[in-house]
Amino acid sequence: MLRRLNNKTSMHILIGYGIIIATIFIAEAETARAQNVQAQSAQAQSIQAQSAQAQIPQRSVMLLPRGIPSSIATTTANIFGTPLRMTFKDVLERAGADNLLIKESESRFALARANETRVNAWFLPSLYAGAGVYGASGTVMNARGEFFQNVTPNNASLVGGVLGEWSIATAVYATKAAEYRSLSAQEDIATQRIRTLTSVIGAYFDLAAAQERIRLLGETFALNERLLVQLELQQGAGLSYKSDVLLVKSSLSRLKVLSQQAATEVYRRSAELSAALNLPSPRLIAASDSVFVPIMLNDSLSLDTLTREALAARPEIRSVEYELSALREETTALTTGRLLPTLTLNLSTTLLGGAPLPQYGRAASTLGISWSAPISDLLGRGQAQQLESTLNVRKAQTEVLSNQIGREIASFVGALAMLRPALTFAREGLAASQEALEQSIGRQKLGTSKPFEVLQAYDYVTRAQNDYVQIVNEYNKAEYGLFLARGRMIR
Repeated sequence: MLRRLNNKTSMHILIGYGIIIATIFIAEAETARAQNVQAQSAQAQSIQAQSAQAQIPQRSVMLLPRGIPSSIATTTANIFGTPLRMTFKDVLERAGADNLLIKESESRFALARANETRVNAWFLPSLYAGAGVYGASGTVMNARGEFFQNVTPNNASLVGGVLGEWSIATAVYATKAAEYRSLSAQEDIATQRIRTLTSVIGAYFDLAAAQERIRLLGETFALNERLLVQLELQQGAGLSYKSDVLLVKSSLSRLKVLSQQAATEVYRRSAELSAALNLPSPRLIAASDSVFVPIMLNDSLSLDTLTREALAARPEIRSVEYELSALREETTALTTGRLLPTLTLNLSTTLLGGAPLPQYGRAASTLGISWSAPISDLLGRGQAQQLESTLNVRKAQTEVLSNQIGREIASFVGALAMLRPALTFAREGLAASQEALEQSIGRQKLGTSKPFEVLQAYDYVTRAQNDYVQIVNEYNKAEYGLFLARGRMIR
């Protein structure tokens, strides 16, 4: 019995030792786990301290273009030289003063005015002067009808005088036709100004939008690079996945492609502006004005009202109408004008006598009235038929222009009807993305969000900014386009 008690006592002692050893192992395991957690926490704090520069800072939404980024400016400086910064006012002024097509229209107007001045001088007579030698042999007759044989006269003459021919048809119809053609050429200048301004304004706005797109992409690219540094550090510590790093690298490649596309747009619009502004050499132009504020130039969007206004105010319509009036005057000159006579007055003085010095003087005057008509015109195969055909061509051009103007007005009105609500949607989207970004940054400061989540929020803000820029750009172009299509001019 005593042996049995000793066995039980030994068993209890062994169990006690086992419990103590197990407790020690458990305590050591807990201590090791706590130390591991502390080590990981310390390592994470170290990573955060090392990547403090990689943290994504909060930014405010800026829509003012700051010019071309230095990286792109450096690349293009070797090709185009220093970018030429131009305001919107500079572009409008140079477009009106230096555009070659406008200068050509102005030269045509000067030519039409010179022709009008020439036609209006119809009442001025001509001066003439001359000299001659008269020789004959044989029989001659004098003024009384007497004949003289075997005469060999050798006489000289000096003559001068004034000759006036006044066509009443020219006075009535040709002067009016020349005046109408001058007015038509003047309207052509206004037409070319509208076309040039429409093209230049669109190119400048597109240039500014491309520059702004480059700026937005540059900011997003810098944020992606910072996040890539942070994620690579965290991946090395086992705190992030490789797929996150690959996603950021893919985003960087995409941003590079988009930046190159935007830079190409800058080059293309700069080339258009250089040609339109008649710059001495191709230049890279930098838009230095903010053009991303919606403007309101057209109060009404009534299609019928705007179309009637445009047809009454567009200079190309008036130009063709003046040309039609000139053709009608010329046609009338060939019909009714044939019934009007031409008056002729000739006053002359002559010195006659033997060569080389005449000795006798004579003064003479002639007054006459005459009618003339080419046979081809009388047969209906002359200039009248040509003018009638030209008149029909101009009438057809008027109809074509009217239809074209109607389509332009309808296009701009339709665009504005869609873009005005789109502005509201773009503002709402931009405000929502900004609020989401602020919340993401707030969660990041509290440690409840991942940096990749904040990057996505920035990406949404950038997209919303770009959408807003594009909508405002298209809206402003449509506003200016409709304003000019109505026949208005920008002063």
